[in-house]
Amino acid sequence: MKTRIFGYRIVIRMVMVFALLFTLTGCGDNKVKDTTGSGLDASEGMDIYSIYYMNGDWTDFVVKRTNIDQLEATENTIDKLMNLLITSTDDKNCQIPVPMGMAYQRYAYDGQGVVTIMFNLDYETAENYQILLCKMAFTNTLCQVEGVDKVSFELSDLIGERELDTSVYSEQSFSTIDGNFLKSDYSVDIYVPDTTGKRLDKKTIVIDAMSYKTSEEQVMENLRNSKEWKSPLGDDIDILDIYVQDRVCYVNYSNSFLTNVEQYDDRILLYSIVDSLVQLSDVDKVVFKVDGKQDLIYGENLDFTKAYTADYSICN
Repeated sequence: MKTRIFGYRIVIRMVMVFALLFTLTGCGDNKVKDTTGSGLDASEGMDIYSIYYMNGDWTDFVVKRTNIDQLEATENTIDKLMNLLITSTDDKNCQIPVPMGMAYQRYAYDGQGVVTIMFNLDYETAENYQILLCKMAFTNTLCQVEGVDKVSFELSDLIGERELDTSVYSEQSFSTIDGNFLKSDYSVDIYVPDTTGKRLDKKTIVIDAMSYKTSEEQVMENLRNSKEWKSPLGDDIDILDIYVQDRVCYVNYSNSFLTNVEQYDDRILLYSIVDSLVQLSDVDKVVFKVDGKQDLIYGENLDFTKAYTADYSICN
Protein backbone atom coordinates (compact mmCIF):
# COMPACT_ATOMS: atom_id res chain seq x y z
CA MET A 1 0.00 0.00 0.00
CA LYS A 2 3.01 2.23 0.28
CA THR A 3 3.56 4.59 -2.63
CA ARG A 4 7.19 5.51 -2.96
CA ILE A 5 7.52 9.23 -3.47
CA PHE A 6 10.31 11.54 -2.61
CA GLY A 7 9.67 13.01 0.82
CA TYR A 8 11.82 16.05 0.35
CA ARG A 9 11.81 17.01 -3.32
CA ILE A 10 13.06 20.52 -3.89
CA VAL A 11 11.78 22.40 -6.87
CA ILE A 12 13.94 25.24 -8.08
CA ARG A 13 12.93 27.44 -10.92
CA MET A 14 16.19 27.05 -12.79
CA VAL A 15 18.14 24.03 -13.98
CA MET A 16 21.30 25.55 -12.51
CA VAL A 17 19.80 25.31 -9.05
CA PHE A 18 19.05 21.62 -9.52
CA ALA A 19 22.66 21.10 -10.53
CA LEU A 20 23.63 22.83 -7.29
CA LEU A 21 21.42 20.63 -5.18
CA PHE A 22 22.56 17.48 -6.96
CA THR A 23 26.14 18.43 -6.17
CA LEU A 24 25.23 18.68 -2.51
CA THR A 25 23.37 15.38 -2.36
CA GLY A 26 24.61 13.18 -5.17
CA CYS A 27 26.08 9.74 -4.46
CA GLY A 28 25.12 10.00 -0.80
CA ASP A 29 27.84 12.56 -0.11
CA ASN A 30 26.90 15.95 1.32
CA LYS A 31 30.32 17.47 0.73
CA VAL A 32 30.75 20.11 -1.96
CA LYS A 33 33.91 20.71 -3.89
CA ASP A 34 35.96 23.56 -2.54
CA THR A 35 35.37 26.50 -4.88
CA THR A 36 38.04 28.69 -3.32
CA GLY A 37 40.92 27.05 -5.15
CA SER A 38 42.91 27.49 -1.98
CA GLY A 39 43.71 23.82 -1.48
CA LEU A 40 43.47 24.44 2.25
CA ASP A 41 44.83 21.55 4.29
CA ALA A 42 44.31 20.87 7.95
CA SER A 43 47.31 21.86 10.00
CA GLU A 44 48.29 19.67 12.90
CA GLY A 45 45.68 19.96 15.61
CA MET A 46 43.24 21.78 13.31
CA ASP A 47 39.98 20.71 11.62
CA ILE A 48 38.80 21.97 8.23
CA TYR A 49 35.22 23.25 7.98
CA SER A 50 33.35 24.12 4.79
CA ILE A 51 31.32 27.35 4.91
CA TYR A 52 28.38 27.40 2.49
CA TYR A 53 27.76 30.81 0.91
CA MET A 54 25.70 31.74 -2.18
CA ASN A 55 26.82 33.19 -5.48
CA GLY A 56 25.48 36.53 -6.70
CA ASP A 57 22.32 35.25 -8.38
CA TRP A 58 21.57 32.41 -5.95
CA THR A 59 22.14 29.63 -8.47
CA ASP A 60 25.18 28.04 -6.86
CA PHE A 61 26.85 27.54 -3.51
CA VAL A 62 30.25 29.09 -2.97
CA VAL A 63 32.25 27.03 -0.49
CA LYS A 64 34.99 28.61 1.57
CA ARG A 65 37.08 26.68 4.02
CA THR A 66 38.44 27.53 7.41
CA ASN A 67 40.63 25.85 10.01
CA ILE A 68 39.47 25.63 13.63
CA ASP A 69 41.46 24.22 16.52
CA GLN A 70 40.41 20.66 17.35
CA LEU A 71 40.50 21.53 21.05
CA GLU A 72 37.99 24.35 20.60
CA ALA A 73 34.82 23.84 22.62
CA THR A 74 31.71 22.94 20.63
CA GLU A 75 30.04 26.25 21.55
CA ASN A 76 33.06 28.23 20.35
CA THR A 77 33.27 26.30 17.07
CA ILE A 78 29.58 26.96 16.40
CA ASP A 79 30.06 30.64 17.20
CA LYS A 80 32.98 30.97 14.78
CA LEU A 81 31.05 29.26 11.98
CA MET A 82 27.96 31.38 12.60
CA ASN A 83 30.03 34.56 12.50
CA LEU A 84 31.47 33.50 9.16
CA LEU A 85 28.02 32.66 7.77
CA ILE A 86 26.46 36.00 8.65
CA THR A 87 29.39 38.33 7.99
CA SER A 88 29.11 40.07 4.63
CA THR A 89 32.08 40.25 2.27
CA ASP A 90 32.96 42.66 -0.52
CA ASP A 91 32.81 39.82 -3.03
CA LYS A 92 29.51 40.08 -4.94
CA ASN A 93 29.90 36.45 -5.98
CA CYS A 94 30.15 35.25 -2.40
CA GLN A 95 27.09 36.32 -0.44
CA ILE A 96 25.94 35.31 2.99
CA PRO A 97 23.20 32.64 2.68
CA VAL A 98 20.44 34.92 3.97
CA PRO A 99 18.15 36.11 1.15
CA MET A 100 16.32 39.37 0.75
CA GLY A 101 13.28 39.37 3.02
CA MET A 102 15.03 37.42 5.79
CA ALA A 103 16.85 39.05 8.69
CA TYR A 104 19.09 37.05 11.02
CA GLN A 105 18.39 37.67 14.71
CA ARG A 106 20.32 35.27 16.91
CA TYR A 107 21.09 31.62 17.55
CA ALA A 108 21.19 29.30 20.53
CA TYR A 109 22.86 25.94 21.19
CA ASP A 110 21.14 23.66 23.68
CA GLY A 111 24.18 21.54 24.49
CA GLN A 112 22.30 18.43 23.35
CA GLY A 113 22.91 18.48 19.63
CA VAL A 114 20.52 21.19 18.39
CA VAL A 115 21.40 24.66 17.14
CA THR A 116 18.35 26.95 16.85
CA ILE A 117 18.62 29.90 14.47
CA MET A 118 16.08 32.72 14.59
CA PHE A 119 15.13 34.92 11.64
CA ASN A 120 12.57 37.62 10.95
CA LEU A 121 10.83 36.95 7.64
CA ASP A 122 8.92 39.09 5.18
CA TYR A 123 6.76 36.51 3.42
CA GLU A 124 5.90 38.95 0.64
CA THR A 125 9.54 39.49 -0.30
CA ALA A 126 11.36 36.25 0.44
CA GLU A 127 11.45 33.56 -2.26
CA ASN A 128 10.57 30.06 -1.06
CA TYR A 129 13.45 28.40 -2.87
CA GLN A 130 15.90 30.91 -1.38
CA ILE A 131 14.56 30.22 2.12
CA LEU A 132 15.20 26.55 1.48
CA LEU A 133 18.73 27.16 0.19
CA CYS A 134 19.38 29.29 3.27
CA LYS A 135 18.37 26.37 5.48
CA MET A 136 20.57 24.02 3.47
CA ALA A 137 23.60 26.31 3.79
CA PHE A 138 23.31 26.71 7.57
CA THR A 139 22.49 23.04 8.14
CA ASN A 140 25.34 21.69 6.02
CA THR A 141 27.80 24.09 7.64
CA LEU A 142 26.83 23.51 11.25
CA CYS A 143 26.24 19.75 11.10
CA GLN A 144 29.97 19.31 10.42
CA VAL A 145 30.57 20.15 14.07
CA GLU A 146 30.93 17.17 16.36
CA GLY A 147 28.07 17.48 18.84
CA VAL A 148 25.63 19.10 16.39
CA ASP A 149 23.01 16.69 15.01
CA LYS A 150 20.23 19.06 13.95
CA VAL A 151 19.60 22.68 13.08
CA SER A 152 16.25 24.22 14.00
CA PHE A 153 14.91 27.32 12.27
CA GLU A 154 12.43 29.75 13.80
CA LEU A 155 10.91 32.18 11.29
CA SER A 156 8.96 35.11 12.75
CA ASP A 157 6.56 36.97 10.48
CA LEU A 158 7.61 40.62 10.31
CA ILE A 159 4.02 41.73 9.85
CA GLY A 160 2.77 39.49 12.63
CA GLU A 161 -0.02 37.89 10.60
CA ARG A 162 1.42 34.36 10.78
CA GLU A 163 2.35 32.16 13.68
CA LEU A 164 5.98 31.35 14.39
CA ASP A 165 7.19 28.83 11.81
CA THR A 166 9.61 26.19 13.08
CA SER A 167 11.39 23.41 11.22
CA VAL A 168 14.24 21.06 12.11
CA TYR A 169 16.82 19.59 9.73
CA SER A 170 19.69 17.14 9.91
CA GLU A 171 22.44 16.50 7.36
CA GLN A 172 20.24 13.74 5.87
CA SER A 173 17.32 16.10 5.29
CA PHE A 174 18.44 17.04 1.79
CA SER A 175 19.50 13.61 0.55
CA THR A 176 16.38 12.51 -1.37
CA ILE A 177 16.42 14.69 -4.46
CA ASP A 178 15.81 12.84 -7.74
CA GLY A 179 15.27 13.49 -11.42
CA ASN A 180 11.63 14.52 -10.87
CA PHE A 181 12.75 17.85 -9.43
CA LEU A 182 10.88 19.84 -12.07
CA LYS A 183 7.54 18.81 -10.62
CA SER A 184 6.28 21.64 -8.45
CA ASP A 185 3.98 19.35 -6.52
CA TYR A 186 3.21 15.66 -6.10
CA SER A 187 0.55 13.44 -4.55
CA VAL A 188 0.80 11.35 -1.41
CA ASP A 189 -1.73 9.22 0.46
CA ILE A 190 -2.68 9.89 4.06
CA TYR A 191 -4.96 7.99 6.43
CA VAL A 192 -7.72 9.63 8.44
CA PRO A 193 -10.44 8.32 10.80
CA ASP A 194 -13.60 7.25 8.97
CA THR A 195 -17.10 8.32 10.02
CA THR A 196 -17.25 5.55 12.64
CA GLY A 197 -13.96 6.59 14.20
CA LYS A 198 -12.98 2.92 14.34
CA ARG A 199 -11.13 2.50 11.04
CA LEU A 200 -9.02 4.58 8.66
CA ASP A 201 -9.89 5.91 5.21
CA LYS A 202 -7.23 6.65 2.60
CA LYS A 203 -7.18 10.17 1.18
CA THR A 204 -4.85 11.79 -1.34
CA ILE A 205 -3.23 15.15 -0.76
CA VAL A 206 -0.85 17.33 -2.77
CA ILE A 207 2.56 18.25 -1.39
CA ASP A 208 3.88 21.64 -2.51
CA ALA A 209 7.53 21.01 -3.28
CA MET A 210 8.18 24.75 -3.57
CA SER A 211 7.07 25.33 0.01
CA TYR A 212 9.56 26.30 2.67
CA LYS A 213 7.84 23.69 4.84
CA THR A 214 9.06 20.10 4.77
CA SER A 215 6.92 17.32 3.34
CA GLU A 216 6.39 15.83 6.80
CA GLU A 217 5.14 19.19 8.07
CA GLN A 218 2.71 19.39 5.17
CA VAL A 219 1.44 15.85 5.83
CA MET A 220 0.69 16.75 9.44
CA GLU A 221 -1.01 20.01 8.43
CA ASN A 222 -3.27 18.13 6.03
CA LEU A 223 -4.14 15.57 8.69
CA ARG A 224 -5.19 18.39 10.94
CA ASN A 225 -6.66 21.19 8.88
CA SER A 226 -8.70 19.72 6.03
CA LYS A 227 -12.44 20.43 5.88
CA GLU A 228 -12.98 17.20 3.93
CA TRP A 229 -12.30 14.82 6.80
CA LYS A 230 -12.25 14.72 10.57
CA SER A 231 -8.86 15.42 12.05
CA PRO A 232 -7.31 12.78 14.31
CA LEU A 233 -5.76 15.60 16.35
CA GLY A 234 -7.47 18.01 18.70
CA ASP A 235 -7.20 21.76 18.11
CA ASP A 236 -5.29 22.26 21.34
CA ILE A 237 -2.45 19.91 20.36
CA ASP A 238 0.71 21.65 19.21
CA ILE A 239 3.50 19.99 17.26
CA LEU A 240 6.64 21.33 18.90
CA ASP A 241 8.90 19.99 16.16
CA ILE A 242 9.02 17.31 13.47
CA TYR A 243 12.07 16.09 11.58
CA VAL A 244 13.52 13.06 9.79
CA GLN A 245 16.81 11.48 10.75
CA ASP A 246 18.18 8.12 9.58
CA ARG A 247 14.81 7.31 7.93
CA VAL A 248 12.96 7.83 11.20
CA CYS A 249 10.43 10.67 11.55
CA TYR A 250 10.38 12.17 15.04
CA VAL A 251 7.16 13.93 16.05
CA ASN A 252 7.30 15.94 19.27
CA TYR A 253 3.88 16.97 20.61
CA SER A 254 2.82 19.27 23.39
CA ASN A 255 1.59 17.67 26.61
CA SER A 256 -2.05 18.09 25.51
CA PHE A 257 -1.52 15.16 23.13
CA LEU A 258 -1.95 12.78 26.07
CA THR A 259 -5.53 13.94 26.64
CA ASN A 260 -6.52 13.17 23.06
CA VAL A 261 -6.95 9.48 23.85
CA GLU A 262 -10.64 9.94 24.63
CA GLN A 263 -11.49 11.18 21.13
CA TYR A 264 -10.47 8.04 19.24
CA ASP A 265 -9.29 4.53 19.92
CA ASP A 266 -5.58 4.90 20.62
CA ARG A 267 -4.63 2.71 17.64
CA ILE A 268 -6.71 4.84 15.27
CA LEU A 269 -4.98 8.03 16.33
CA LEU A 270 -1.52 6.52 16.32
CA TYR A 271 -1.72 4.77 12.95
CA SER A 272 -3.45 7.64 11.25
CA ILE A 273 -0.20 9.51 11.81
CA VAL A 274 2.22 6.61 11.28
CA ASP A 275 0.60 5.23 8.12
CA SER A 276 0.53 8.73 6.64
CA LEU A 277 4.12 9.71 7.38
CA VAL A 278 5.66 6.47 6.11
CA GLN A 279 4.27 7.24 2.66
CA LEU A 280 7.25 9.59 2.31
CA SER A 281 10.21 7.83 0.76
CA ASP A 282 12.67 8.97 3.41
CA VAL A 283 10.51 7.69 6.29
CA ASP A 284 10.34 4.03 7.36
CA LYS A 285 9.46 4.49 11.03
CA VAL A 286 7.86 7.07 13.31
CA VAL A 287 8.86 7.93 16.87
CA PHE A 288 6.58 9.97 19.14
CA LYS A 289 7.63 12.32 21.89
CA VAL A 290 5.65 14.52 24.25
CA ASP A 291 7.43 17.65 25.44
CA GLY A 292 10.66 15.97 24.35
CA LYS A 293 10.05 12.84 26.43
CA GLN A 294 9.76 9.38 24.92
CA ASP A 295 9.38 7.18 28.01
CA LEU A 296 5.57 7.33 27.96
CA ILE A 297 2.61 5.01 27.49
CA TYR A 298 -0.20 6.36 25.31
CA GLY A 299 -3.69 5.05 25.97
CA GLU A 300 -3.93 1.53 27.32
CA ASN A 301 -1.30 -0.35 25.37
CA LEU A 302 0.78 1.83 23.03
CA ASP A 303 4.39 2.27 24.00
CA PHE A 304 6.09 5.49 22.95
CA THR A 305 9.55 4.14 23.78
CA LYS A 306 9.68 2.28 20.46
CA ALA A 307 9.58 3.25 16.79
CA TYR A 308 6.41 2.39 14.83
CA THR A 309 6.12 1.04 11.31
CA ALA A 310 3.01 1.04 9.11
CA ASP A 311 -0.01 -1.11 9.98
CA TYR A 312 -2.76 -1.14 7.36
CA SER A 313 -4.92 -3.76 9.10
CA ILE A 314 -7.32 -1.08 10.36
CA CYS A 315 -7.61 0.67 6.98
CA ASN A 316 -10.72 0.38 4.84
